Amino acid sequence: MTHSNSNRLTRDWLRMVYDKMRYLISLEDQLSDDFKSLSGVLIGDPASPILWNLYLATLDFPLDPDDADLEGTHISHLEHADDMVIMSRTVQGLHRHLKQLEGWCYDNFLALDPKKSKVMIFGNLPQEPPRFLIRGMQLQIVPTYKYVGVNFSSTSRDMFSDLYHAKAKSAIASAQGVLGTDRLVGRHRLPPTVCRNLYTALVDCHLISGCEVALDVGVDGPRKLDDIQVNFLRRMLHLGSHSIRSILFTETAIFPIRQRRLILALRFLLYLITRPPPATGGVHLTTLALHASNRLRMAGLTSCMADLDFLISRSSDRSGLSLRLPLMEDLSDMGIKDLIRKLSSMTCRNLQNDVDTFSRLSLIQNRREPVDPVISDDPPTHHTLHLRHYLTNVPNYKHRISLTRLLLGGWVPCVFRASPSRTPNMHDDRLLYLCRSCGAHYETPEHVMLVCPADEELSELREQFMASLPPRQHSNAHLTDDEAFEFLKGCIYSWHLVARTAKFVYQVVTLWQRKLMEGFRWFEEDVGDSGEDSAEEDMADVNSDDCDFRSHDDDRE
Repeated sequence: MTHSNSNRLTRDWLRMVYDKMRYLISLEDQLSDDFKSLSGVLIGDPASPILWNLYLATLDFPLDPDDADLEGTHISHLEHADDMVIMSRTVQGLHRHLKQLEGWCYDNFLALDPKKSKVMIFGNLPQEPPRFLIRGMQLQIVPTYKYVGVNFSSTSRDMFSDLYHAKAKSAIASAQGVLGTDRLVGRHRLPPTVCRNLYTALVDCHLISGCEVALDVGVDGPRKLDDIQVNFLRRMLHLGSHSIRSILFTETAIFPIRQRRLILALRFLLYLITRPPPATGGVHLTTLALHASNRLRMAGLTSCMADLDFLISRSSDRSGLSLRLPLMEDLSDMGIKDLIRKLSSMTCRNLQNDVDTFSRLSLIQNRREPVDPVISDDPPTHHTLHLRHYLTNVPNYKHRISLTRLLLGGWVPCVFRASPSRTPNMHDDRLLYLCRSCGAHYETPEHVMLVCPADEELSELREQFMASLPPRQHSNAHLTDDEAFEFLKGCIYSWHLVARTAKFVYQVVTLWQRKLMEGFRWFEEDVGDSGEDSAEEDMADVNSDDCDFRSHDDDRE
């Protein structure tokens, strides 16, 4: 306060306020007895951070030739509350700053703790490690350290490699906790809506941690986070390890983690360039860092701006676009917002292209998402990313899982031989696709459910389902395979009929599996993993600390 020209009356007034101040604890409508702080200002007091900042404002090192230089500004120390970083480009410079810090603490009645203080050396390590002392005690030189929530590594090529490992480990622990609730609520009974909310609250926060500074230009670190997200969503939807990745995002309205981290990094850049200058004059250190990074980028050297530009261009390659990060002088808030919008729409377009490419996803192609008539009377509309109605409007978990696997290709070819709406073509081996009940048509899901006349039990289930439909939806006529496909799709994408359609799908799949296992013993070899337990087996790797999730290339049909 002396350096900030506060007069003596102000200091005396503050001293008097805290000498006479008493505290109360409020809990709902009750108040505790008042009490007084016996030493200093209590933690949580509104004035506590202000007084600490005023107290720490007197810390100022003289300019040193070995200080870090950022666009002509010397930087020797950074503070976050009482967490302090002292930096220098040489061993001798750090020695001088440590002595100055020790002297300042002595004059201001503070004590440095050598056990909590560490030294990191970036760059080439000397053959003889230097010795750094505080209060006569040697400081430990460490390869990794965590500061303000970010893990740094001085010995690996990627200085944030330890951050990726730590956050992946935390995300796995949270995923285990969320998915482990099956033991409490029952196997497969955790509703997707609840599971999605828990993912957003407990897992996603670890996957995006540090994304503003740790850009995903490496290979191993981002892949860990990507695999954790994919495996979690597969467990959430009860899909197997070979399920198509894109549908994990289109069906849950969750953004792919790499694109999400990139967009958050751009939002942080938007915050930096629109941040007003300090009230005391000058410029923010982050602004200086942006200019320095831009200068390195223009020189063709590694920098944050160059890495961000690389990630943007790499993300846009698949769509045939040529998106780039503008140079510093061309950066604007509108330009970054437009870039974020283009990246978001490009990601949605790529996901939709994947859905349209796979023949086994024909039931979710060209669909219109129904709307709850209680909430809105809007007509069904197309959404690339959406928490689908069949995940929220089918209360029975067995019915919901069966319908989910039908829509997302989980029953082909392990239960049904042919994908929905598949028709014969000259390259097919017809014997591999013919219905194993009637032998006359391709064994597609809609054929087995709504057309095949060869099995009495199937016909009985079909009649019961038809009888449960409203008159305008009911069909007494014999359907062709093409008509059956559209009829089944219409029942699924009806808000009121999706639950009973899911029940019908579950009954038919259960009956069909039993019939095939009884009638065709060789089918056991053909089925392999029927998908019933594949979702649980797929997440088994979560139990390991390394989380060696398996990645599978999606083979397009």
